Amino acid sequence: MFMPIKQRFLSSTSPQNGNALFLILIAVALFAALSYAITKSGRGSGSIERETQSLDAAQAIQYIGSIQAALQRLLLSGCSDTTVSFHYDSDGDSTLETNGDDDYYNPTSPVNYSCHVFHENGGNLTWQNPPVRLTTDNWRISGAAPARGIGTTDVSELVIWMTDLSIEVCIELNKKLNAPLTGGGEPIEEGSGLPTDLFIGTYGIPGGQIDGMFGYSAGCLNVTNADWLGGPAGDYWAMFYVLHPR
Repeated sequence: MFMPIKQRFLSSTSPQNGNALFLILIAVALFAALSYAITKSGRGSGSIERETQSLDAAQAIQYIGSIQAALQRLLLSGCSDTTVSFHYDSDGDSTLETNGDDDYYNPTSPVNYSCHVFHENGGNLTWQNPPVRLTTDNWRISGAAPARGIGTTDVSELVIWMTDLSIEVCIELNKKLNAPLTGGGEPIEEGSGLPTDLFIGTYGIPGGQIDGMFGYSAGCLNVTNADWLGGPAGDYWAMFYVLHPR
């Protein structure tokens, strides 16, 4: 039977056009799905990083709390704040040495380790470095600077420091510690030069004081005079926490 030209043309081309259009629609849909997945993945990565940072900050604060609790138990058991020792195996050779190889040796502490925070005979704690995602620096426990508004005026407190932080970590720590920030939401500046000599049973004569957060026993500061921490002058973020006010 003879078929009109127009009808023959539609019969031969319509399926091909339909298939091509269908393939184009699939390609567009796949591209849109891929773009969405990439965008969602990027947002998820940032969210995971912030969540990890928050968990690490909470872990650091919790560990400091355990040090403070062990210290208070030792003080209640009869140790004084000058016979308490933070001596631990800092060189990792499985021997607690008194020749200076291991940090925080306190010669006035009892030889039976009953006033050692990091010994089974005393506070029974194990030394743990700060979470590496927060800082690669170690803790610094010092009795060389007073915290204004805490304890007796112009008397050095027993303070633990976590140094060389990012501004994001500093802000997160302040939120968890309920410590103040500037009106712009950044850490408060601390311009004092504060010594942080390791505590070995004696308190230093105050040459500077933590005055950027008057009345706060813990917080993270933007230390603009950071030579005493080994950091550069300018923006340098560090957290302090008063373990024992005097």
